[in-house]
Amino acid sequence: MEVILNDGIITDYNDFYLWVEKLEVNANAKFIEKDENEEAVSATSAVIKKLISCSDFENEDEYNDAVEKMQSEDYDAMAEFMTDEDTCFVGVELVDEEQPVDSFEIGDDVYYC
Repeated sequence: MEVILNDGIITDYNDFYLWVEKLEVNANAKFIEKDENEEAVSATSAVIKKLISCSDFENEDEYNDAVEKMQSEDYDAMAEFMTDEDTCFVGVELVDEEQPVDSFEIGDDVYYC
């Protein structure tokens, strides 16, 4: 499978990337698993099921408490996105079968967190 990401936002963790088309519930996402060499090895389509935005809280401590509570909930993957406008934590549900990745490209128009 060839994975080419255009537009949207991507965040990078040690063992996966999480790309979202936009930061809102029900937005499309893609979970991309990486190997120990940081190479993409598989990709799975996903949907954002829950989103917590730092700007919705009085202070960062309240946001962190909400993130900690969300981490005890059952999502297939979770990640934090830090943009110029806000910081958001999302939980996604995988909606497709995992596919092997033959090539992986992040377009110039993707916001990289």
